[in-house]
Order: sequence, then C-alpha cells, then structure tokens
Amino acid sequence: MAGHGAWALVLAAVTPLAAATIWGTFASPRAPVRLATVPKVALRLAVLLGGAVALAVAGQSWLPVVLAVAIVADEVALIGLGEPVAGAR
Repeated sequence: MAGHGAWALVLAAVTPLAAATIWGTFASPRAPVRLATVPKVALRLAVLLGGAVALAVAGQSWLPVVLAVAIVADEVALIGLGEPVAGAR
C-alpha cells in the first residue's frame, strides 16, 4: 500500500476535489475561464494523466500505462480531427 494514516486520507479526499475544481474552472467546455487551445490541451492532459499517476502510486502496474496511452491517443486523435478541445479560444 502506498500511503497510510491521516495524510493518505487527506490526499485521497483533496486531490480529486482539486482536479475537479481545476477541470471545471479551466478545462470543461463551459468553463468560466476560457483558455487558448494549447494551454487548455496541456491542462487537460495534466489533469487526466494525474489519474494514471495516482494508479501507479497506488501500486497498479499495467493499468496506468493503458490509461495514459488511451488519454494521449484520444488527445492526438482530437487534434488530428481539428477539434482539440471544446470551448477554446
């Protein structure tokens, strides 16, 4: 197990809330703060890949790699289609 005690519980509660707040404020299609395309794609990748990192820290071996590949492939496909992110300036 990667973490024990009170800090593990605090991080388990605060990290997803922080990611959801950042996503809702900057990365969602209806975000109140509109970012240009490149920063928005970078932020989306950082938040989504954070989930893969969390799985790796939790001791998973292959699942974080599969998730990271799927996230990057999705972003590359969207960029290739000319629609990298909804709501970007």
